[in-house]
Amino acid sequence: MKKRVLWMLVLCITAGIVILQHTSDTYACPECDARFALGGVLLADVNDDGLVNAIDIAILRAYLIGRMPEFPSGERGKVAADIDRDGDINSLDFAYLRRFLTGKGPLPYPTSTPSPSTNIIVESGFEFDLDTGTIVKYIGDDDIVTIPNIIEGIKVNAIGDSAFCSRSNIQKVTIPKGITTIGSEAFYSCKKLKIIILPDSIISIGSNAFTECVELSEAIFLGNQP
Repeated sequence: MKKRVLWMLVLCITAGIVILQHTSDTYACPECDARFALGGVLLADVNDDGLVNAIDIAILRAYLIGRMPEFPSGERGKVAADIDRDGDINSLDFAYLRRFLTGKGPLPYPTSTPSPSTNIIVESGFEFDLDTGTIVKYIGDDDIVTIPNIIEGIKVNAIGDSAFCSRSNIQKVTIPKGITTIGSEAFYSCKKLKIIILPDSIISIGSNAFTECVELSEAIFLGNQP
């Protein structure tokens, strides 16, 4: 009898410690921070079942290729699917989720709503975000453009959304190794663009990146297609 009472006392104390730890550590983990920042939505849980798994990536893929016009969980699915929090659901979000599910990297859990960077410089015909390593806009006049891999000592790792949009004089663009992302509509309506050279570091090309590039006849991709 005494042993039974003792065991029950031990269990009660253990349960109390667990509850206390859970209460005191609210939003202490990245996943919980993400739920808090996203209004209770779990990042990448596009079907809103409380899990991030192969079902979510299948739904996201179906959405991106146009087989599923809406997410099963509606607006909550859209919030969960915008994994990199850039306001656009595209192949970069798919790449993040695939990398996470295959054990190759974490999800980019948000902790707050990102604010626009103000650390943008102009160098060699480019507006460049020093904080993110992103080409924000091309403002040069050359018809043959080679994007640098380093600007002001900062590695260039992305071409931003609409960075080259409607630059009708550009005929050839060479993207250096190290750039991983081409944003949505990055080269939209570059009507004279004929040749684009892509490095093997590219993992994501945003939606409509080369739409309306009516003369584009050669895309040299030096790696696996993202």
